[in-house]
Amino acid sequence: MFWLITGLIVLLLVVGLIALYQRIKIALLRSKLESSIHANAQTGSYLNMFSRGVRLTGNKSEWMSVTAKYLSDLIQADSVCVYLYRDGAFFPSGMTPHYPLQLSRPLPCDLNDPEARDKIQSAAPKDLADLILSTVLAHESLLISDPRHPLLTKITHTETVKTFIAVPMIYEKNLLGIICASNSSAPYRKVFSQEQVNRLNLLTAPVVLARNILAMYDRLSQQQRISQELEFARTLQRSLLPPDCPQWGGFSIQAVSRAAKEVSGDFYDFVEIDSNRLLVVIGDACGKGIPACLIMAMTRSFIRANIPHFTTLKAMLFELNDNLFRDMGDGRYITLAVCLLNKKENTLEYARAGHTELIFYVRNHIRSINPNGAGLGLFPSELTEYDTFNTQFGPEMSIIMFTDGINEAENADGEQFGVQRIKDCFMKSCVAQESPREAVAKIMDSVDRFAPANGEQDDRTVVVISPLI
Repeated sequence: MFWLITGLIVLLLVVGLIALYQRIKIALLRSKLESSIHANAQTGSYLNMFSRGVRLTGNKSEWMSVTAKYLSDLIQADSVCVYLYRDGAFFPSGMTPHYPLQLSRPLPCDLNDPEARDKIQSAAPKDLADLILSTVLAHESLLISDPRHPLLTKITHTETVKTFIAVPMIYEKNLLGIICASNSSAPYRKVFSQEQVNRLNLLTAPVVLARNILAMYDRLSQQQRISQELEFARTLQRSLLPPDCPQWGGFSIQAVSRAAKEVSGDFYDFVEIDSNRLLVVIGDACGKGIPACLIMAMTRSFIRANIPHFTTLKAMLFELNDNLFRDMGDGRYITLAVCLLNKKENTLEYARAGHTELIFYVRNHIRSINPNGAGLGLFPSELTEYDTFNTQFGPEMSIIMFTDGINEAENADGEQFGVQRIKDCFMKSCVAQESPREAVAKIMDSVDRFAPANGEQDDRTVVVISPLI
């Protein structure tokens, strides 16, 4: 009996340890996923800000100042300076106002001279510049959180520097630059924490990308620049579109997107909220080419950043509108349609923001669904409203969402393809019980035959959701 009880106790301990291990593993994976989503949103937002700076200023010397301002807002710093390495020194390439004057000069350091590097790293730092260089040469970050640090007290400016960060910009193991941030002793400014250092480290990758783009502009001719920009945008867009179309419970989904130019302002996405709910998104940014592609990328990032605190479709659309209205301006906007699929309840909830209507097939009938909702980024949220449509999803139902490049496709006579042709084509596909893949292919083929694609046409995107057969 003793050995039996002992064996049971050991077995219970093993089972308990396995269960504890699984819970810890799930918690770590969830934390990693949330960090990844947050990083993705910050990177997408930064790329949009940088691109706007490039487009609006037309002056390369100002482009990194756009970056410095963005970084200072993100980590809540008084001032930020981005140093880039060239010709034996780190030169300030972009900074915000109020950056300490004693540090707003080049930081001499010949990276190609091992003796000079060793001398900097081995000698006791005489000032903050020496401490910055000796730290980043070791590919490490510097955090000074004590306002009484002796090297901080040597800096004279309008206000005493209270706290300081320096992080290295590294690409393929090479030190390309330094990002420094400072906070003054003003009462409303807090001492930097390790979290802000980590956040700044996270953003060095897109800043390195911006630096590489600037270097590319210096090396290439205008035509080569255009080709490089388009290839960068194509690569970015390919990485943002989902690689596969999912089956979600009783739902089968298929989507296709085709750009009128090298890159597209259209997009679709499938975002898992939890084990039961999936967002199916289709969007169409105003315009075409790279500007529209950047708006698309920013919108996708904001949507994914919303997922950890998702509550309702309406709340998500209001948050999206707030972010886009704040960051875009210039009359730019994006239309969006979103379906929330619940595989546990087998329900579908739909909302739109200025997008084309939802076409709904049920029991040999076609309906158009048009909930109220203005395009995102056009107006402040106080002047907008978003309605939703809810339904139980039955075995004889299918829906199609599309961008206006489908219904507004024009033939040689200037006649548009129109919504009615979409309805007729979709009706035939549903009656024939074709799969979503076949339905999407039939729609795209019909549009192509009616209005062959060319550079003057708009981007074309279709999403079909049908019951899983």
